[in-house]
Amino acid sequence: MTDKVPFYKTSIYRRWFTADTSLAIGGALWSFSFPLVAFALTQDVQASGWAVTASEIIGQIAYFFGGTVVDRRDRRKLMILQASSAIIIWGFISVLLIIHALTLPVLVIAVCIYTLMSTVISPASNAMLLSIVSTEDFPQANSVNESRDSVVEMASSPFGGVLYAFAHWLPFLGTVLVNIVGLIASILIPQLPRPEGTKQDSFIKEFVTGWKWAYQKKTIVSTCIVAMIMNFGLVGEGYLIELHLVSRGVSAVQIGFLSTALMLGILLGSIISTALTPKVHGGFTIIISFFIMALVLVPLIFTDNFWVILVSNFLLGLPFPLMHAMLLGFTYTKTPENMQGRVQSAIGGPGGLLAMFGGAVAGWLLAHTSWMVSIILFIVFILAGATISIFSSGIRSIPHTDQWDSFEML
Repeated sequence: MTDKVPFYKTSIYRRWFTADTSLAIGGALWSFSFPLVAFALTQDVQASGWAVTASEIIGQIAYFFGGTVVDRRDRRKLMILQASSAIIIWGFISVLLIIHALTLPVLVIAVCIYTLMSTVISPASNAMLLSIVSTEDFPQANSVNESRDSVVEMASSPFGGVLYAFAHWLPFLGTVLVNIVGLIASILIPQLPRPEGTKQDSFIKEFVTGWKWAYQKKTIVSTCIVAMIMNFGLVGEGYLIELHLVSRGVSAVQIGFLSTALMLGILLGSIISTALTPKVHGGFTIIISFFIMALVLVPLIFTDNFWVILVSNFLLGLPFPLMHAMLLGFTYTKTPENMQGRVQSAIGGPGGLLAMFGGAVAGWLLAHTSWMVSIILFIVFILAGATISIFSSGIRSIPHTDQWDSFEML
C-alpha cells in the first residue's frame, strides 16, 4: 500500500496555486493604488470615495450572477480569461499614466469594466479547489490559502506603496506582469472533468436552483445577514482610515503598512487557527471572533494616531482566519461541488450589498463630520452584526470539525 501524496506536492495543485496567487497579487496591487490615484487626480476625498463606490456597485451586482457562470463553464478557461483581461486593462491604464493622459472618468470606467469581468469569473478559482483536493484535505488547503492571502497582502500593499511613490503607473504595470505569470500557470492546469451532478439547464433555472438550495439553509441565511451588516462596518472603516490619512498627507508607503499589519495579524491568526480548529466549538468561536473584531477598533474612537491604527489593524486580523475556517469552511464542505459557485454568490452577493457604499459613506463622513463620529458609526455596525449572530441557531449550531461529516447543515 503506497502512502497518499500530500495535496501540496501534486503538480496540478501547484499550478493552480501559482495561478491563484498571481491573480491575488495583481488584485492587491491595483486595488491598493486605485483610491490613491483617484485622490491624486481630484484632490477630493468625497470624489475619491464615490469613485471606489462606483466599482463596488458594479462588482456587487455582478457577484450575484458570477456563481452561476462558474458552475456552468469550464473553470480553468475562466481563470485564463481573468488573467488576460487584467493584462489588457491594466496595461492600458499604465500607458495612460505614463503619458499623463489619465482622467478620473477613464480610470473609473476601466476599473468598473475589470471589476465586472473579474467578479463574475473570480469564484472559478476557489470553486476549482474542491476538484483538485479531497474533502478531507480541504480545510488544510483553505488554511494554506488564508496564509497565502495574508502574505500577499502584507507584501503587496507596502510594495505597492513603494512603487506608487516612485511612479503612479508602476503598481499597474506590476499587476500586468504578475497576471502574465497567472495566465501561463492557468494554461498549464490540465483539463478537469465537470463536477458530478452538473446540468446544462437554462441560466435562469440553474441560478434559481442554486439560490433556492442556499436559502433553505438557516446557516447561510444568517451568514448573509450578519455579513451584510458587519462588512459595511469593516469595509467602511478601512476606507475611512485610508482616505483620512491620505488627506492628511500621510505617504502611500505608510498607508500600505496598515494593510501589512492587518495581514500579519491574519497570518498569525492562520497559525493559531490551524492549532485550534480541531479543538473548539464552531458556533461559539465564530460569535466570539465577531465581537473581538469590533472591540479592537474601539481605541480609534479616541485617537487617529497612525501607530494606534496600526496596532488595531493587526489585532483586527487575528480572529478572522478561525472565524472563516469555522463558518465558511463548514458551509462550503456541506455544499455540493456542482453548486460551489452559486453558494459563494448567494453568500457574497447579499453579504456585500451595504459594503459597496462603504467608500462613499466614509468620504461623505470625513467631509461633513469628525473622525470620532465616523469611526463610531462603523463600529456600531460591526457590533450589530456580532449581536445578531448570537440569536442565529444556524450559526450557533455549527459543531466541532470532527462532527462535520455527520452533521446536517441547518
